[in-house]
Amino acid sequence: MRDRELKEEVKGVLEKLEPLKGDWKKYGVSILSDGWSDIKKRPIINILVSCCTGTTFLRAIDASNAPRIDARYVFGHIKQAILDVGPENVVQVSFRLLNLHF
Repeated sequence: MRDRELKEEVKGVLEKLEPLKGDWKKYGVSILSDGWSDIKKRPIINILVSCCTGTTFLRAIDASNAPRIDARYVFGHIKQAILDVGPENVVQVSFRLLNLHF
């Protein structure tokens, strides 16, 4: 997609997420993360936000350039997700790092 079409698509997706964000405040959310390795054995960490009205993909982290994938590394990304969602909305954090090839 070209620059203009991509910006329009991002805007449309963000508009569709607004009702879910209202539910985050009303019901609270769980921050979820899982780790896996792609076909080239690069470690990937996904961060998701889950609420009783739906689960939303927040971001993926390519951890292949991380000096070390440990609890501190994962905590930094989860902490940022909590700040993005709003700490007052988070009721639970869950992470699972399976099949990561270090």
